[in-house]
Amino acid sequence: TTGEFFDGPYFSWIASKPGNSEGSTITQVQKDELRKSLLRVVNHVTSRGKEYACVYGFSQGAAIVTLLSIPAVLNALHSPPLWRSAILVCGSWYKLLDCAEQALNISLRGKVSWTPSLHVIGVTDPAKPESEMLLQRFQMDMDGVKFCSRHTLYMDSGHSVSNALKLNIEFNTEVH
Repeated sequence: TTGEFFDGPYFSWIASKPGNSEGSTITQVQKDELRKSLLRVVNHVTSRGKEYACVYGFSQGAAIVTLLSIPAVLNALHSPPLWRSAILVCGSWYKLLDCAEQALNISLRGKVSWTPSLHVIGVTDPAKPESEMLLQRFQMDMDGVKFCSRHTLYMDSGHSVSNALKLNIEFNTEVH
């Protein structure tokens, strides 16, 4: 689990999944919770006085990292860039992007991040499709010029970091 790589604290950013069932709507409470969560991260990072070299997001946290890597979201929150690279593991809660559109009164259609990123996706993770949708929010080219800033690692596990990856010295060295 993430706890074996990093000390806490850990957060659940929003209490209930927006748009959890077909046709369900996003509530005002969910929009308010998400806006507060995004601002909490912005305030935490900006209070340190400089952007982070890298940020790590697991599950819901990967959706939060995705949102806060998209310039349109940062602009809506009056925030400078918060980090130079991102690691997103077992991303889920893609619907937070829909919730953010309503909470911030913006459109994210076609909006992407150019933040260099590593996406770690579990092959048997029930949230794999959501993780892959988050991956698509990170671009591999800018102005038609290809550059390799988005990397994907599929691991043989579900919604957790596999034991093989935990023991992989190269991966641990890179992450730390």
